[in-house]
Amino acid sequence: MEQTVKDRLLYYLKTKRIRPAEFNRTFGVSRAYISSMRKAPGNEMLERISVEYPDLDLEWLMTGEGNMLKPINNVYKVQESASPYQPSNGVPFFDTEAASCGYLAGFGAALDANNPTDIIVVPGLKAKEGDFFLRTRGRSMIDSLRPELSIPEGALVLVRKWDADYIQWGEIYCIATPEGYAIKRLMPSTDPDKVTLQSADQMLYPPYEIDKTTILALGRVIAVLTYKDI
Repeated sequence: MEQTVKDRLLYYLKTKRIRPAEFNRTFGVSRAYISSMRKAPGNEMLERISVEYPDLDLEWLMTGEGNMLKPINNVYKVQESASPYQPSNGVPFFDTEAASCGYLAGFGAALDANNPTDIIVVPGLKAKEGDFFLRTRGRSMIDSLRPELSIPEGALVLVRKWDADYIQWGEIYCIATPEGYAIKRLMPSTDPDKVTLQSADQMLYPPYEIDKTTILALGRVIAVLTYKDI
């Protein structure tokens, strides 16, 4: 039996461990939105889906062709910007080497939104899709089995501030704590007061837990630029 757009959407949500109820709440649609889907979403909904789930390949969703997920290290050509930072001009980059892809590590310098190291302008990237870029360090997010999903050391990660009162389990976040920042996949813990931080390379970097109360801020990792290609 040929899969429909509804089937593929449900498969994506199941793979990402996103409950249909979370989808409905995120997009402000009725509980029956997915179950009653008889045709493909309209252009406006597809645009919203692409912003909320940037790793979902819309061509796969609509036609079933290609791969479900876009390569996370899909490299864009970055253009230099000599003009002062304006939100419409690009995304600020903070060269703190702060985002640890190992264990939590402090990095001293706090992000100063008024004084970014540089501005990154990515063709096709809308300013609202991310708030800032950070450079990563460490190798725990390198996935040897699925290299296309890796976050290599020295990459630039585009982070969008996450102000929602819930966490999308299984997604990669930038987690800020008093000890510093880390780039990890967030998973639930058996302890309701904790969250589990999971690396891509779990053989060398086993999962570990932190108290929810130590999380100062969260940001979703939206895209990854490999530094050598910038």
